[in-house]
Amino acid sequence: LWQGWVDHEQKLLMIPTVKSKWLVLVRDRRHNTGPSLFARGDFHNFIKKAQHMVREHLSTTSMNHRCPCCGKSNPIPDFVETFRCEHCKTLLVIPTSLQLALYEAEANGDVEPEPSMVLPIPTDGMQLTMDGEKGGWLRKLLANSDRQYAMTISHTQDHVTLFHLSLRFSRSNDREELGKLLQSPLLRGRGLTPAEEYSSLLTSPAADAEELPIPSAPPADFERFEPSAPSVAQQAQQAQQAQQAQQA
Repeated sequence: LWQGWVDHEQKLLMIPTVKSKWLVLVRDRRHNTGPSLFARGDFHNFIKKAQHMVREHLSTTSMNHRCPCCGKSNPIPDFVETFRCEHCKTLLVIPTSLQLALYEAEANGDVEPEPSMVLPIPTDGMQLTMDGEKGGWLRKLLANSDRQYAMTISHTQDHVTLFHLSLRFSRSNDREELGKLLQSPLLRGRGLTPAEEYSSLLTSPAADAEELPIPSAPPADFERFEPSAPSVAQQAQQAQQAQQAQQA
């Protein structure tokens, strides 16, 4: 969604230190993918539909499962990017979570392949605050001080600061573009979103030259991979059968 060079500002013994890094805002995975108590797929979808019927009868459905157009709740199928509301037929998107990744700069100016820091972006129920004031006289005395436009991103939950990130940009437009993406409730939240509204938010200068990468959620016709290697139980059974054959 966004990428560019920034100054990562930290304090060492109360003295500000600055290091140039490559910052990337990426879409991670959808919450209908990834680890689950039951293997995701048709059986898991059947269980979720049964749970949804019970919760709907008890009026305890999750806000994240409600259609933003009609307000009715929907069970969310696994491994899909979009699906239609069962009630009003609006095309809905399961939003992806976001991550901020910082990459170290190598001596030759290239970027290291592995990020040095990865921060998940807060979702519903969390606070994200940013402050963007131009640097003062002390900032101008520091090395590599051409990046003067500041942004502070912090996440505090239950009066505990989980992370605090101070960044500086060369242009105010870069800072404002990233800030707009981070503050968008449709990108930060876990709730269902109309497909048209969601796709319009993914338009950025980085996407003008090439299409955005395919998100991690497979398409609707994705077939769940079944490993060909035998399981631990099957391996134990095969070993027992081989031992019995040798004794016979």
